[in-house]
Amino acid sequence: MRHGELSQLVRVRVDIPNALDHVWKITIDKSDAQLPAALRSRLHQIVEGLRRRSARVYRARGGRLDRSGTTSVWSRHARGGEIHYSINRDHPIIDALLGAGDDGQKRAASAAIKVIEQAFPVVAFGRDAVAKIDSIHQTLSDPEAFRADLISALPLLLDQVEGDIEALVALLRVTEPWCEVWKTTETVLQEKGWLRAES
Repeated sequence: MRHGELSQLVRVRVDIPNALDHVWKITIDKSDAQLPAALRSRLHQIVEGLRRRSARVYRARGGRLDRSGTTSVWSRHARGGEIHYSINRDHPIIDALLGAGDDGQKRAASAAIKVIEQAFPVVAFGRDAVAKIDSIHQTLSDPEAFRADLISALPLLLDQVEGDIEALVALLRVTEPWCEVWKTTETVLQEKGWLRAES
């Protein structure tokens, strides 16, 4: 089977027990083996199916892979065997930031976001994710700091929904990070008189 760009994602592992060394004609030093004729056709079918799947993945258009129904801060894109993370420009706080001020300020905000994306610590994150995934705590764990940040963001978010309180509440329910800590978000909205406490 020809190896090429469209099949470069295919990996096949065949585990051969020692008892079958003679069938595969494996040398004593395990440096050489011959594929048994009886298995050649079947293995070819399996590999061909995997190659077709690999080609579909390779040719597939890149797209955001966010959680359904939630507006994420980060977007994950997969295309041509590569993965790329970007800050979601449609996130309401990012959209508000990019739309605020004069043209120079908008360009500066856009440049700052690109710097953050390009400086994503891929290698360090990969190491930490493999070695100690439970130790990674990126979300804000201090409730008072979370409240303060939410209160600071509310004017921008309210502007995004043109002052519509119901639309603001609906937006916060499906937007990170506020939907992830809904109890605290809900309490802030209730304190402002924008949301009635559920009985």
